[in-house]
Amino acid sequence: MNQRDHKKILREKKLKATKSRLAVLQVLESQRQPLDIEAIKTHLTDTRPNNVTLYRMMEDLSRVGIVRQIDLRQGRAFFEMMPLEDHHHIVCASCNKIEDIHGCILVDEIERTIKKSKNFDSSIDHVFEIFALCKACKN
Repeated sequence: MNQRDHKKILREKKLKATKSRLAVLQVLESQRQPLDIEAIKTHLTDTRPNNVTLYRMMEDLSRVGIVRQIDLRQGRAFFEMMPLEDHHHIVCASCNKIEDIHGCILVDEIERTIKKSKNFDSSIDHVFEIFALCKACKN
């Protein structure tokens, strides 16, 4: 995975490149799956923002499009770096294992349907997670 310049990304979005923000972005960049606040905190070594600060930070980073919030139906928010290429997730409804799905074939079809709508002509964003049973849980 290419390492993105987090300071530059923050400055382009008019956010200060604080030590805490840089550390959180490094954690999210290094992980292969979305993390909740507690998981993010366990990966932070040099800085330890409290939960309120961390939630506000994630809200700011999500609002400007640096990270995205994902609902994995586990009663808490998960976060990941905004991907360089669009992807979605398959989530095991039993053990919560997560696997990325690359590409948006289905979303492209939905976009064509939206264009045919009486009231809409395009989408501005989408969220798409699939819930299934992984092979281990199915057996």
